[in-house]
Amino acid sequence: MNNLDSSNVFIFSDSLSAISAIDDHLFSDNNLDKEIAEIISNYKSSGTRVTLCWIPSDVDIEGNVTADKLVTEGHINPSGGKILNTLTPAELIVKFKSNRNAKIFEYFIKYMSHDWVAGRKFIGPRPWFVHSDRKITRAPFRLRSEHNGLRKSLSKIDKSLSSQCRHGCEKDESVEHVLLYYRKLSEERNEMSARLTQNKIPITKKTLRGVEEAHRRTIQNFIRCC
Repeated sequence: MNNLDSSNVFIFSDSLSAISAIDDHLFSDNNLDKEIAEIISNYKSSGTRVTLCWIPSDVDIEGNVTADKLVTEGHINPSGGKILNTLTPAELIVKFKSNRNAKIFEYFIKYMSHDWVAGRKFIGPRPWFVHSDRKITRAPFRLRSEHNGLRKSLSKIDKSLSSQCRHGCEKDESVEHVLLYYRKLSEERNEMSARLTQNKIPITKKTLRGVEEAHRRTIQNFIRCC
């Protein structure tokens, strides 16, 4: 095994649906698809390219019957032998990254109370959190995390700064205030409200930031059309 070229790995499967699901994992609700895609990504970052190849099942493939027969015999009469393969450096890196991500995710769920973290089942951006324009991706992220240039956030760093809205509103300049009540954004808010109402989505702090799980697919499509 150590003499084989580990810079390229080819995985052959007769399940076209499984390969397609992994390829489109950003739009999948199956956590296993995301985990497999993450492992492939980890291999890529460690210098190993993984290629998924589809092969027809039981269609004129020489040796297929022989392979099935050997598997059946091995299941009925196991030899008890074990194959011991040492992990390559690239495989060790993948294993380390997977373990690290699992620990980070466990920490997030245990100690972070933000509504955009609660209910998560995996690390990484949700599909509707990503836009081709980096600025559009960054702005909603800052609204979700509530670490931004609004006064309520800045006043936590600079205690001498008032948290009140800089445009004369008698309210804290918070994410909720800007999204739902800020007068200068009335035109934009009315436009978004009309489109959300058409999709029967309530206008709340959660839905406008895309963290309402009950409407995740509809909001995903809505944001991608913006």
